[in-house]
Order: sequence, then C-alpha cells, then structure tokens
Amino acid sequence: QKLGHAIDGDTGDALQDELTATSENPWKAADHADIDAWLKSQEKPLAVMEAGTRLPRFYMPVLRKDVTTSIMMADLYSFGYAREIGTAYCIRAMEKLGAGDAAGAWRDTLITARLGRCICQSPTLIEYLVGIALIARSCSAQDAILKSAPVSPEQARIWQTDLDEPLPPVEHLFDRLERFGVLDQLIIVAWYGPDPDTSVAVPARANSFSFG
Repeated sequence: QKLGHAIDGDTGDALQDELTATSENPWKAADHADIDAWLKSQEKPLAVMEAGTRLPRFYMPVLRKDVTTSIMMADLYSFGYAREIGTAYCIRAMEKLGAGDAAGAWRDTLITARLGRCICQSPTLIEYLVGIALIARSCSAQDAILKSAPVSPEQARIWQTDLDEPLPPVEHLFDRLERFGVLDQLIIVAWYGPDPDTSVAVPARANSFSFG
C-alpha cells in the first residue's frame, strides 16, 4: 500500500516533507504515529521485498504502448513504486535509529542499496538512474547513523565491508536497449510511415517486477 494513500489520503507537500525528514533523520514512533502504523502494516510485503533483493538478478519487462510506438516510449512507472519501497526501508531505519538500534538501522539501509543495485541491471538509462538514486538515499541514511550512534572501531570495520562493492556497471545500457531502441524506431517508421495508426494496442503491463 502506498504511504501517501495510507495517511488520510494525503499526498501533498507536507507529507512529502515529512517522509523526507523521517528517511534522513532519527525519529520516534510517538512523533510520527501514522508513519509508524503504516510501517507495521507493511511488515510482510517489506520482508518479501527484502528477500528478493538478496537474489542475484532483477527483471521487469519493458513493453511498448502499441505496435506503432517505439520501445523507447515504454511506460516505466513501476519504478516509482521502487523508489517508495526504498524510501520505506530508510524511514524504518531512522525509526530504529531513534530507538537506539543502530545495527538494525544499518541493515535496513543495506536493503535500499541492494534494491538500487538490482534495478541498475535494467536495460534503460532512466532505470539505472533510479537505482543510483536509491543507493544515494541509502548513503544519506547511513550518514545519519554514523553521526548519531556511537560506533566501535570493530563495528566500523564490519560496516566498511558493506560499502566496498563498486557501483553497478553502466556499459550494458548502451549496448542493449538504448541501441536497440534506435533500430526499433527506424523499423516503425519504415513499416507504418511517419503518421502511424495507433489504434492497435498491446495488453497493459501490471505494476510488477521480479527477482531471480
């Protein structure tokens, strides 16, 4: 369930400011009771997603709107949900930090980072950037943990190993869909002409993605 719809239907600027604040700074349940209640209601789906991020591969099909529209114009709106999911883990991490559980908070930030790395496997540049944004969000939450919680040298060394993984490679973006998209567009123009009939549609894609 989307957080904005769970809190009195509020999706305005005030809620967005609250979500940003609670994803970057430690907080207590008593100060944000609605968000705390939402996190508790989403424990099972968040657990499923966490398990998914531990798998090596991520896949979400890229489908065109209709047979006369280039694959480069495909809807990628499902990644808006991925951003919300990653933010939810950071919000939960900051709640744990506010309760004194720095180790639990750190683990939640790593889920956001893993989700970002999974999404970076996708074939388009915009999807890659969404993944990088999630990794950056996890780094902001980790910065808050390091500033707010006492960390022993031993714990710091353990956490450092969590950050040793390099950023996902970017070369595949230009060798797959970005290059294929140009060819796809040329084929559409050659086949249907410059003013094609868009009445022939393909089935709509569900808001879903999968790990494997």
